[in-house]
Parts: sequence; structure tokens; C-alpha cells
Amino acid sequence: MESLLLPHYRNDLEIPQTLYVCKKRYDGGPFLSYPERVGKAHFGSVHPDSMPFRHTERANPTPVPDMEDFIQTWLFFGLIAEFLGGTAELPVSPVETESQPPNTILDHLYTLVVEKHDKPYVVLTKDGLQKFLELARPRFPGDHESRVARFNLLQQ
Repeated sequence: MESLLLPHYRNDLEIPQTLYVCKKRYDGGPFLSYPERVGKAHFGSVHPDSMPFRHTERANPTPVPDMEDFIQTWLFFGLIAEFLGGTAELPVSPVETESQPPNTILDHLYTLVVEKHDKPYVVLTKDGLQKFLELARPRFPGDHESRVARFNLLQQ
């Protein structure tokens, strides 16, 4: 992502937008295991600066469009979903299951993709960010131990 909405942007300024290059949606599973789920185990199981990753990419480089697709899907949509509690690894509250579809956060993430000039772009807005907060708050753990576990997961 070349540009993100920063706190100093005001409503009267043009909001940065990034070309949407994903070929498919994030699958909603745990963030850390996404590379393995899409056949790129060397990303998830080994630190990117390690020799196996470098060797794999030198021997058989991933084409740029495929790498852009993978990176945007995983490191933008997947990471935001993980932070907001929209991944399958987190327990879903009973209230949420009755009143909302299970992928509410993921569905909302993809409302950020808009058509402009006959191309899809990812555009963050103040209203969009506010909606994220509203959707994520009920998923935030209430007790101390659950919060610690959640923060440890996010730190990892």
C-alpha cells in the first residue's frame, strides 16, 4: 500500500487511494497462517530475511503482479481483519452470531474498494474507519486474561 490515511488528513483534503490489485478476497482465517493456506509457506514459517526465502525467490521468482496481489490481500486486508477481530481464530460472541453474519468485518473491509476511472481502488474514509471501530468493539475481550491473550496474539 503506497499511502494510508493518517490522522492529520482532514475532511476537506483528498483522501489517498491505492489501486486494488487483489485477485481474491482474504479468506478470514488466522493472519499468521495465510501464506501457508495459499501455498506460500516460506513466508509464514520462516522469517522473510532468512536464506530459504531468498533462495526460493532467486530460484523461482514470484511474478510482480502475483506478489502484489498476495501482499495486499495478506498485509492490508488480513492484518486489518486480524486487528479488528474478524478472523476465524477469535471466538465470536453469541450476540453477534444471532444478529450479524459471521464475516461482518471482512465484508465491511471490502466496501473500501471503489471503482474510480474504470479501475478499483482502496479508499479509506473517516466514516469507514468509524464503522470499523463500531464492528470491532463487541469483539474486544472483556476480562483481563482474554485481553492479554489477544494482545499477545497481535504482538506475534
